[in-house]
Amino acid sequence: MELWRRSRWLILTALVVVGGGVALSVFGEGEIPTDPLAVAPGEARVVARVDVDALLDSAVWRLALAQEEASGARRIERTCGYDPLALVDDAVIFATGSDERPFAHIGFVARGEVARGSERRTQLVECVRAVLSDRGGAVRSVEIDGEAAMASVHGGSHAAFLGANGVVGGDRESVERAMRVHRGRAPSARADGSLAPLWSQVAAGRDVVVAAELPERWLPALRRLARGAEGDLTALAGVRALAIGLGVRDGLSVSAALRTSTAADSERLRAALQSRIDAALETPGAGLTVAGRVLRRVEMRANGAELRLVAQATEDQLEGMVEMWRELQAAEASAATDAE
Repeated sequence: MELWRRSRWLILTALVVVGGGVALSVFGEGEIPTDPLAVAPGEARVVARVDVDALLDSAVWRLALAQEEASGARRIERTCGYDPLALVDDAVIFATGSDERPFAHIGFVARGEVARGSERRTQLVECVRAVLSDRGGAVRSVEIDGEAAMASVHGGSHAAFLGANGVVGGDRESVERAMRVHRGRAPSARADGSLAPLWSQVAAGRDVVVAAELPERWLPALRRLARGAEGDLTALAGVRALAIGLGVRDGLSVSAALRTSTAADSERLRAALQSRIDAALETPGAGLTVAGRVLRRVEMRANGAELRLVAQATEDQLEGMVEMWRELQAAEASAATDAE
């Protein structure tokens, strides 16, 4: 949820930037591919895809919004008379970088009616002008990979319309990489030998999907984390890449695939996680709780160096777990107050 919350603002911000240069930033033809890995650049270390309609209509999003106070998205809707994000079918977010800074460059490609046709693009421009007027911001015209685009006067955000129904945004390097992929001048993440196999294991029927490689520089910290974890979770240090798929249309369903260094690490991790679940269910009364019923349905299977996990909760169960979590938080806060 935190990934999507941050990505939502990235997309909304970039829509503000791109609209200011609608007359200059339209280039290329052809629909944006529906395959997320065909949109992201081949150098991506993280690729995520969000079905916007499914997420915004889900109990997951409703429960998340219930804890938020003022929403910038609502302010944009009040200013413009519509929510640009509501016209986005899906968004592909990706991160690229070097070994030293593996996630230095973050970008996205949003696909949908928000960028289709002159009427929608004009509507976006008018929205942008109103938002920028309220915030005292501005954009400037730039050129990226030989094409006109726009950039924020303050900060490093760049954006352009892409193809017949897309918007690309992010820093300059991310925008250029996505442009080159769309034109067939650079390979996409579909050809990647690491993310693509994991993605295919969790993406079917899922509304939010994330696949990521763990940077080598993270491994020492991961080993320390694994050593400090209770129980036999040292196999966490063997995880090299992972993919997670979330279905949010009817409650919450989760699919995960993790690639470890060895088959032994995969089996050890499965056994450690199963031990944690068994211990939780042995707690008196745990099996009667909503969380207990969900834990009983968790499925795990180790296959060579890969570990697969599937879990699901109905909308009622999800709401029950959120309510239980809030009650626990309230009880902890009350106990802390009494102690003081």
